[in-house]
Amino acid sequence: MRPAEALRRHLAQGSTGSLVTELAGEERVAVYVMQGEILAAESPSDGIDLVQRLVARETVTRDQGRLLLERLVTAAQVGDVLFGTIPDDIVMDLYGQRFRENLCRFLLGSSSVEFSNMESIQVENVQVGHDSQELLDGLAARVERVRALLAQLDLVVLEPGDVAASDKSQACVAAVLQGPARLKHVLEASPYEATRALDLVVEMLDAGVLRRSDVGSADLPIDEDGPSVVDNGELAMFADREGCSRRSGDGQFTVSRDLLDTVDLSDMELVRAELETDEIFIEMEEGTGDEEGVSLSFGSPTLTNEEAIRKIAVTSEVLREIASALDEEQGPGSGQASVQLLVESAPSELAFLFAKLESQRDGGLDLERLLVNLDERPESERRPQLNRAMNDLIERGFTHCMERISEERLEAMLERIAGYQKRLGL
Repeated sequence: MRPAEALRRHLAQGSTGSLVTELAGEERVAVYVMQGEILAAESPSDGIDLVQRLVARETVTRDQGRLLLERLVTAAQVGDVLFGTIPDDIVMDLYGQRFRENLCRFLLGSSSVEFSNMESIQVENVQVGHDSQELLDGLAARVERVRALLAQLDLVVLEPGDVAASDKSQACVAAVLQGPARLKHVLEASPYEATRALDLVVEMLDAGVLRRSDVGSADLPIDEDGPSVVDNGELAMFADREGCSRRSGDGQFTVSRDLLDTVDLSDMELVRAELETDEIFIEMEEGTGDEEGVSLSFGSPTLTNEEAIRKIAVTSEVLREIASALDEEQGPGSGQASVQLLVESAPSELAFLFAKLESQRDGGLDLERLLVNLDERPESERRPQLNRAMNDLIERGFTHCMERISEERLEAMLERIAGYQKRLGL
């Protein structure tokens, strides 16, 4: 069964679990569904590709991109590297785009689909608040529009047309073209994910903003630099290689140190010394992103008391909605009891945070006890551990609810808490 057909079938059946297919080159792409809704989509190259997008957007420099890649090797999950280093709104935008890109890549899968039932879905980039069928229809249409060009990335050569870009998105793609360039290089230099950038290229070719060049691909130098802030040599750093990523024991994809063998890290000590200041301000050129400048912290980000309170408050808000839905479905008191069960069954590496914690009557968390427990950890560990603990608690709460409340009540609850990840900083 082809990927699109398999995904639609499991959405109709209300399945919960993962669907996995393979792309050319043996990279696997997984889509996670929960009770008939698309919850997440991920691939082993997520961390690498997100860093490439940051470099292409000029949010970070090439040297800073190298440092981010090095940190990905030992990070438990990608967010542990990006959050606290890159502004949250930029990371959340990238996560949303990556989710859609992975769905498109899944639909382009070259193999049959393997489905695995799951009791609990533990993934990092969970996306809620969308209509899954509408989302799937839109992305399937995008895939069909770009399918022909995808097969010609090394053959098609583009150059600027006679028509001006009609919006900022088109202008961002047009800005990477200084002359004839292979389509592959245009995508690598684009601030957008590949299928979205290709969709824009199709639109711009139809409108005359871009045109196919008379210069053939064979006429361009083999070592031609791409039209990015990132030249070909640097792009090799981000190349997706078989075996460059692995799945860790907690269900997250991480980067293997093998990838770094392709990167010249001889100047890393100098780069690291330059980045050890608390903050770096980078001026971004016009047309390369939505912000004129961003403040980047490449030191170990310290979790402030205000941030911790906000994260716990957002989690409590979500848990109160979960408790309320359970009370309505199973009777008063069941919500609080369920939240307490979630607290007591936290993974062993996070259990310290919930020691002596009693859930409140409405399902909220004891803020003071959590802060006391958090303060017992070294400062450098507090942010990633609190993020993981709050995210884990919410995800297990979703799974618990899914098995105990009606689909209508679950959908209503998800609508009420839409956007919690952004407010939580995940």
